[in-house]
Amino acid sequence: MEGFRFQTVEIMIIKIEAFAILKDLFGQEFLEYELPEGTTAEKMLDMLSRTFPNSEQILNVTRVAHQDEYLSQSEVLMEGESYALIPPVSGGLK
Repeated sequence: MEGFRFQTVEIMIIKIEAFAILKDLFGQEFLEYELPEGTTAEKMLDMLSRTFPNSEQILNVTRVAHQDEYLSQSEVLMEGESYALIPPVSGGLK
């Protein structure tokens, strides 16, 4: 068919470490996750909430960290890198 092109999407694999309640909701602490190249931190959280619907509410307030620094929602994730999911925590002594 002339003028018709298939758009190919490159896939990348990242590593995710889930902390606190997310570890329980995912059923594991470490994941390898496939995403389209160019995926942002915000989009990754959205995709995870669709994969793990019971975690959607907590993922909406979770921060993504890479190499001990929090990422902005618009930060593009990189192939082969490891990212930590840090949900808000509370508690301590009264």
